[in-house]
Amino acid sequence: MDADALERGALAVPVDGWQLWPDALLAPGQLGAGAPAPVDTYIGQFLTLRPYHADGSPYGAATWRVRLRADRPVQVCMLIPEAYCASAVYVNGELVGGTGSVSPYAPRVADGLYAFRLNGETEVVVQTANFTHYASGLIYPPVVSLPAAVGRYVALRMALYGLLCFASLAVALFSVTVWLRPQNRDPLYLWFGVLCLGFALRVCYPFFRAAGVPLIRPLYALEDLGAFLVLYCAARMVCRLGGWEEARWARYGLFPLALAMCILGAAASPLLLPLLPAFSGVYGLLVSWYQLGMAAALLLLSLKSAARQGSITLCGLGIFAVAQGAGVLWNGAYEPLWGAWPEEYGGFALVLCFAALMAGRSRALAQENLRLTGHLQEEVARQTADLTTMIQERRELLSGMLHDLKSPLSLVQNYALLVQENGVRLDGDQRAKLALIVDKCRDLGGRMQTIQEWNQNQLTAPATQPLDLCAVLRRFYDSNRPDVEVRDVDFLLALPPAPCIVQADGGQVERILQNLVYNAADFTPPGGAVTLGLAQESGWAVISVADTGRGIAPGDLPQVFRRGFTTRPGDGGLGLGLAIVKESAQVMGGRVRVESAPGAGSRFEVLFPLLQSPGSP
Repeated sequence: MDADALERGALAVPVDGWQLWPDALLAPGQLGAGAPAPVDTYIGQFLTLRPYHADGSPYGAATWRVRLRADRPVQVCMLIPEAYCASAVYVNGELVGGTGSVSPYAPRVADGLYAFRLNGETEVVVQTANFTHYASGLIYPPVVSLPAAVGRYVALRMALYGLLCFASLAVALFSVTVWLRPQNRDPLYLWFGVLCLGFALRVCYPFFRAAGVPLIRPLYALEDLGAFLVLYCAARMVCRLGGWEEARWARYGLFPLALAMCILGAAASPLLLPLLPAFSGVYGLLVSWYQLGMAAALLLLSLKSAARQGSITLCGLGIFAVAQGAGVLWNGAYEPLWGAWPEEYGGFALVLCFAALMAGRSRALAQENLRLTGHLQEEVARQTADLTTMIQERRELLSGMLHDLKSPLSLVQNYALLVQENGVRLDGDQRAKLALIVDKCRDLGGRMQTIQEWNQNQLTAPATQPLDLCAVLRRFYDSNRPDVEVRDVDFLLALPPAPCIVQADGGQVERILQNLVYNAADFTPPGGAVTLGLAQESGWAVISVADTGRGIAPGDLPQVFRRGFTTRPGDGGLGLGLAIVKESAQVMGGRVRVESAPGAGSRFEVLFPLLQSPGSP
């Protein structure tokens, strides 16, 4: 090794020149003349000890040795990545560290960093043991350089894998979040999110190795499961894009096969290989050729439906298939130094291309939503304009009808007043009936005015003043008792002994009473009773109208004050009376409430804030 190059930060990678003693744990002092003959090899030539076992088992112990030479003394650091699955490292016969325990066996897969002085010829001996995983010994090339240069190498490698892993996790989270929205349950987003998650699981192993996590079999199961999830989800996406999702060969062939491989990948390392070590060779070949065959099949399917898949999908699957082929064909010949494995680059290319595809679909969907929203807004505007025109026409029709009714009503009222003023021959009973006609004409005129104002959505502001509700209710009762009782309904009055003073408009209070009392009379059968009452409750004056009618269904109670709602059969009402009651009360600072039960009658109450309590000066 060139000491000057090392001091400039160059990396030395001792791949060649290694000696291997399979199935033997030899200390440095035992590697002399009496030692068994070694096997000359290079790092990556033997991924397991299977070639030396008749039963095909990858498990066993081994000793590795290499001699490093430098043209002058230099202090270096040696990185040995992932010695499977336990190791002990000696430099010039001195133990400098290790991972796990070789004897007794205690596995711990991790990167090992060992500092020593390179002076002339330096002997490095590595003892390895594996009874856990299908990889054995040293399969990744060591790196030798100054400690700072090795630190930079480790940092750059972790940064690369951090990009591969966490970028995929971020895309997975975004895609699954989009899929979870109720308005967008396209399975493509789910499959793409799981694909990205699977790739992140496939490439997260350097972080577990750096942390020295001892769960070796579960971690390898996670890595294999991640690789197979990528293929399974890619198959679902390609078939959905190509319109083959419901094809028999996909539903009963491709998808079950890919799912079965996911289950095998999750179960092989922790369950199957410990029971059948010899199966590891078959499993390794099965994994390699399945990944290559699946990638090629997906590429062919994409080519078959290129118009639907798009060039982005073809590009991603093409890179992915080439990378899978490179990983199979160059197995043991290509060892990543500064970068990742070919399959990992291919997987990330697939993630990026599918991400571009999904981004394009999302953009097209957003544009379509904008277009539909624009059309919807135009349609809403048109419908609103039509509805506004129709409402205005109905208002004008109702206004015209009310105007036409006012003229004959005024004529009747005027003639009644004229007879009342000049009818010198009328007796007392006739004069009372004539006065009642005049009052009812005025009352009807007031109701028509209220409907007119409601029709125009501009109820006039009430002319409120201090008002004694006892007097108002007494006057209303006396005036309307004949009309109510002519229906064979008893009209009762219950007033408190003391005045109830509120700030209200007498005319609007009388309209409220008219709506409530006559509604109650309409729904009370002959022989029943309507009771008009007044009471005080916690600073409020409570006007009540109770009847002995049929009552109101519980489901209708929340709607009785809604405009247009009526329980009258057929065309018996417009549903305005109680709506007018509620709005009139609210305008004067009051509120309404109702109690009712089917068959037990109803009780409507209007509450106004009291101005003066009994006994106040």
